[in-house]
Amino acid sequence: MIDLGYFLLTLLIASAGGFVGYRLKLPAGTMLGAMATVIAFNLITDRAFVPGDARVVLQILAGVVLGAGINKRDVFMLRHVIKPAAILITSMVFINLVFGYLMHRFGGLDLKTAFFATAPGGLTDMALIADEIGADMIQVSSLQLFRILFIFAILPFMFRRIVKKRNSRMEFNADSKRADTPSDLQYLGGYSDCPEDLSGREDHAKKDASPAGNTLIADQPANARKPKKGNADKKKAPLQNLPCLLMTLGTAACGGLLLWHLGVNAGALIGSMLAVAGLNVLTKYASCPSFLRICVQTAAGAFIGQNLNKDGLQSLLRLGIPMLIMIVLILTYTLLVSSMMSRFTRLDPITSLVASSPGGLQEMALIAEDLKGDPAQVIVLQMLRLMTVIAFFPTILIAVASFLS
Repeated sequence: MIDLGYFLLTLLIASAGGFVGYRLKLPAGTMLGAMATVIAFNLITDRAFVPGDARVVLQILAGVVLGAGINKRDVFMLRHVIKPAAILITSMVFINLVFGYLMHRFGGLDLKTAFFATAPGGLTDMALIADEIGADMIQVSSLQLFRILFIFAILPFMFRRIVKKRNSRMEFNADSKRADTPSDLQYLGGYSDCPEDLSGREDHAKKDASPAGNTLIADQPANARKPKKGNADKKKAPLQNLPCLLMTLGTAACGGLLLWHLGVNAGALIGSMLAVAGLNVLTKYASCPSFLRICVQTAAGAFIGQNLNKDGLQSLLRLGIPMLIMIVLILTYTLLVSSMMSRFTRLDPITSLVASSPGGLQEMALIAEDLKGDPAQVIVLQMLRLMTVIAFFPTILIAVASFLS
């Protein structure tokens, strides 16, 4: 009963912080606001509480949010992530080994601890594996927690500034291009401004107003302009009513619980997302009301924030140099890998930035959606990153640590 009371209080505090972040229109503001207020509450009282079983429910609901946004076009686009995935995984292994060694050399950590502290996997997974192979689980979990907090607290703001600069540059280029286009006078055959030529200009403009003519779009009546193919308003999706929502939640629960019981990493999220995406692709009746997205972001912020207490903060304060190396690692990894993916693949810059950020799968997908990126591609790339880290990194890192020792 006491735990239930603290759980409800934690959700209430997270909701207040999420509302403030949402009203301030911060990038991923709902999640960041909830996380910040829960961290503050936990540092003061050490009573923030979200049950561990809530992770499964949260992942299933996050899968609903993400899966409902996937349609047939997104499915066909997934074939384009093969090349970005190769760049992401290859760069991840190389950068992890380099910065792990730097953390060992200058941060005073043993090799196994340093390698697993810099591995871009899940906090819980990396800590448990570190404990199994003889690394310092407390240091690994503290640095992994710092990585997650830094990514969620700093990177969304950095991404928003990058997006604004990119949009401003595109608008400037568009204005320059319009300034370089011929004027109406030049376009209509080079008539002068002499009075005797004006009548000819008007006759020529009327002639070109025919369907075969070349009159400018700006000279056409507003109701006569035809939108380009693909820019027309999309057909409205079926009404997101209660039966559709219940069907979506039921489908998500079946898919999420199936992969979770099979022991798949992040199985509840992946199974829920795939099930809802399949429902949406086949029937277009997947429903995700806006309030559900806000609830998921609030709960995610509470779940992350309750992990940082006074002991965790003291552990972080004793790891000053490793934390500085971790910051450089995150920025180097994100900016370098995203620039490579954006340049050599078809991924847009926003999706490349979010997909290359070594944060949580569901959180980065929600941030991608908030920044108008492609959550489907982010999910696939983040899932491949996590699967690679869990499946292959322990063997690789232990082998390298033994060789260097």
